[in-house]
Amino acid sequence: MELNIYILIALLIGSIFLFFCQFKMREAKNLILKQQNNFLDFNTQLEKQVNEKTIELKKLNESLELRIENKAVELMQKDKLLTAQAKQAVMGEMINMIAHQWRQPLSTITLQIANYQFQQLLGENRKVREVDKVLDEISNSILYLSETVDDFQTYFAPNKEKTEIEIHELLQKAVYFVMPRLKESAVEIVIDKREEVVINTYMNEMIQVLLNLLNNAVDSLMEVKKEHPKITLYIEDKHETLLIFVQDNSSGISDENVLKIFEPYFSTKGKNGTGLGLYMSQMIIQKQFDGTITVQTSSSGSIFRVEIAKKPF
Repeated sequence: MELNIYILIALLIGSIFLFFCQFKMREAKNLILKQQNNFLDFNTQLEKQVNEKTIELKKLNESLELRIENKAVELMQKDKLLTAQAKQAVMGEMINMIAHQWRQPLSTITLQIANYQFQQLLGENRKVREVDKVLDEISNSILYLSETVDDFQTYFAPNKEKTEIEIHELLQKAVYFVMPRLKESAVEIVIDKREEVVINTYMNEMIQVLLNLLNNAVDSLMEVKKEHPKITLYIEDKHETLLIFVQDNSSGISDENVLKIFEPYFSTKGKNGTGLGLYMSQMIIQKQFDGTITVQTSSSGSIFRVEIAKKPF
């Protein structure tokens, strides 16, 4: 009898324990299902947020691409404007140089004609040989004027073909263009030839750069009124690259200006400067010659160093 009671109690306890376990399992299952639903809701919300952010980023990216494109167009337009202004500035310098080249021959022709007319008014009969001599001199002067125009016309030709030339010959061509200024400024230009170097290069563009450096040096020397103004040009052959130096014995460039001289529209010449010469020269050397222009300066003068690839692209 007692055994049956114990068995019933054990079965009752077992039933209660089983019921409790089932209850906890259902409770755990419900909790798991609730967590799964929460996770699905969270995942749905997360996907929604990701989609929204993706759309925002896409719009932002499109906006940035448009802004970059517009900025690129704006920079290209500014670059074209700077190039046009620089060409106009160079054109003005060239016209001034042509005027210098022409002034003396035209004065000579005018004096010869005036002298001949004056002698005619005085009733002096000049011999045919003398008349021929005067006409020959006038003809030679006119021929010189024509050759001067041809030289400058060649310089302005849009020649993008590379030319093989000995570097000192190219330096001499650049010096030729500033010769009229040298006569009135008493500046001495020396080409220090240490070795012959033949390069294949864009000749007109290089002359434009050298011409700008030479004119700047002449301007500086005239401004400080140096007793023995001098500009020296020399080169160093580095096999893969070529270094061209333009050295003057002026008063140097201030530390403040050295940091700005290659910036567009910066000039130390006041109203007489466009501030484009060195900027465009730097652009030409970088883009056409895969090189750069640097400067070293002190109170005893400045040295502009032009480094170019010997085979520009």
